Amino acid sequence: MTRLTLKCTLVFVLLATAGFAESEPVAELRKKAESGDSSAQYNLGVRYANGDGVTMDINEAMKWYRKAAEQGKIHAQYNLGLLLITKGSISPDYDEAMKWWRMAAEQGNAEAAFGLGRLHATGEGVPKNIPEGIKWWSIAADRGSADASYSIGVKYANHDGVMEDLVEAHARINVAGRLGEPRAAEALKIIEKLMSAEQIATAIKLARDRFEKIQKK
Repeated sequence: MTRLTLKCTLVFVLLATAGFAESEPVAELRKKAESGDSSAQYNLGVRYANGDGVTMDINEAMKWYRKAAEQGKIHAQYNLGLLLITKGSISPDYDEAMKWWRMAAEQGNAEAAFGLGRLHATGEGVPKNIPEGIKWWSIAADRGSADASYSIGVKYANHDGVMEDLVEAHARINVAGRLGEPRAAEALKIIEKLMSAEQIATAIKLARDRFEKIQKK
């Protein structure tokens, strides 16, 4: 079977502020954060990470994310994990980052589950294990992550670490397209050239059923 030349671009982004108006003075936010308010701690971390009303300071952002993360703030757990890998130190701390991402993923955070999938699928910071990556991507995909659904589809289409399954590849990429993935339409055209009409119909039904389940969550 011809190997498809689909590319899977994996991008991480910091989750934005939540729970406070953007216009709230930093001094008031800091006072709440210092008193132990986890939402204020998280939002102060966002301010420092983005240089919003303060001088950008990644280490200070990590300090406040950590305080909020220790209180169970899911977005803080995700953002802290991301900075531990990308910006917070001279060398990435994958072990601690994955610890926080697991906590966030287990509480329903799709971004953290996607991140765990990426690390395992690419072998970044851990031994490469594509099936383990797909496991985490599947969790993220079930929670509405277009990136995760597309990434799984690419792996199945390319027979990359898993058995080739064009029906599964088509269904996953179809769902990604329904969730807004711009690469999906072209990818589906490539895959469909290698599929029978019956396979395509099966994949479309599978995608429709999965998308409906996502919408109900």
